[in-house]
Amino acid sequence: MTPEQFAAAYFSTADKVKAGTGIDPTVLLAQWSNETAWGTAVFANNLGNIRCTPTAFCQYATLDDFANGCIATFHNGFYAAVLAATTPLAQLAAIVASPWSSGHYGGSLLAFYLPLEELMNIFEKRAWVLMSFVAGLGRTPESAAVRDSFANQIADDGSNVDAIVTAIVTSPEGVARAAALKALIAAGPSKPGPQGPQGPAGATGPAGPAGPAGPAGPPGPTPTTGTIAGPITVKLS
Repeated sequence: MTPEQFAAAYFSTADKVKAGTGIDPTVLLAQWSNETAWGTAVFANNLGNIRCTPTAFCQYATLDDFANGCIATFHNGFYAAVLAATTPLAQLAAIVASPWSSGHYGGSLLAFYLPLEELMNIFEKRAWVLMSFVAGLGRTPESAAVRDSFANQIADDGSNVDAIVTAIVTSPEGVARAAALKALIAAGPSKPGPQGPQGPAGATGPAGPAGPAGPAGPPGPTPTTGTIAGPITVKLS
């Protein structure tokens, strides 16, 4: 892997270890790049070649598992000087002097640290440019070349970053967008228009089918008086 590819692949893991140790991510990446030959020899996600026994390397199912194992290793009592160091270079020197590597990394990890530090500096500059474009212009840079043209103008110490951000935000496009947003805010929320006239009533629909007949009621009482049906025959003597 190139330093950029290595950093892209493992920076988030380094950031998790930083959260548990305070060690600068670039320092961790420098150590791991040495341990894995820039990512070409990674065994079971063990970026730091941590040993679980004197003769066996730990195996981790995921990079998150490795991060937790790395944090635990730095807190096992042998790396107090690393945890106590307050600057990246002091942390790097403390790792070299520690028992992590029996050969103490040949006395230095700077050959791995410096290209990563430069890369992290570039990433930080690009982040400033991206933030300025999104906040000031409402979009990302139209190309990597445009992004880097602004990023390359930012000094390594960040002393002129405010000037670069201002140049992006106050560009003609940025001024036009700011004016449009200001006008939109001044107009306030949109109000509903007046209600239109009521439309004509629709035609009456056809009558529905008749419902089923209800059940027959109970029979009434038998009458005691009344008319006898049929003709009456009168017999004459």
